[in-house]
Amino acid sequence: MGELIKTCSGVAASPYYIDELSLNIYSVEELSYYIYHNVWLLNHDFMSTSLADWIEKELGLSDLADRLRRLISDDATLTDFVAEILTANGYLTMKEVRDTLSVLSSFENKSEAECRKMRADRLFQSGRIVDSVYEYGYLLENPENIALPLLGDIRHNLGVCYSYLFFFKEAEECFLSAYEANRSRESLYSYLVTLCIDGEEENFSSEADRYLLSAEEKQRLKKRAEEAMNRPAVQDFSSRVDRMSSDYSDRETYHRELSRIISGFEEDYRKICRI
Repeated sequence: MGELIKTCSGVAASPYYIDELSLNIYSVEELSYYIYHNVWLLNHDFMSTSLADWIEKELGLSDLADRLRRLISDDATLTDFVAEILTANGYLTMKEVRDTLSVLSSFENKSEAECRKMRADRLFQSGRIVDSVYEYGYLLENPENIALPLLGDIRHNLGVCYSYLFFFKEAEECFLSAYEANRSRESLYSYLVTLCIDGEEENFSSEADRYLLSAEEKQRLKKRAEEAMNRPAVQDFSSRVDRMSSDYSDRETYHRELSRIISGFEEDYRKICRI
């Protein structure tokens, strides 16, 4: 998991497998760690008798396992189920337990689509952009079951994810379909700004006219696009490539240095796209 975790309740000979992260859990403390750091990934499927059976068989915590099974049979909330696990050991502080349960309780009385959107939003905010793309994509597999304003917001946020990954064509499609669903001015603006960033000046002008944008609005959106393209990281890359074209006269050295720069970007990209 990336750090050492002290266990006081025993270590399992056979781990419990968390499919979402392809992760093996060996103790109730590791389970608490997983819950705390991935609370936004939890759903009702986490309340499984297989987890209770593993806790009893592998960790010898029969009382905890019985309480978990009782909660499942009583159709209790996910919040109640997780509370039993987190309070059965002292790995988390009381504040961390309360914060975790507060997140879970925020899912209650919301539709499945609303809950999954909240999870996808949180994944994006924590930098797990590809994970959030999958969550938004899952929601959009059955758009007829989602209210139009929420559907538009989901498509908009998916467009933001694509833009972070430099998939501008996909982002344009998402922002435009978002606007058609939620009629949000921000979705329309994001669509037009992305056209500018992607070098589609003619499309920007024709689309801005089609949606009756004022000259002031057009100028403001062009400025937003320019600011995005002039970010220090983008400008640094551009200037380094320009310098290289004059500093390295032979083609082989030029391409070697360019590959080194791109490798740095690929490493950043892998961090952003971690699953």
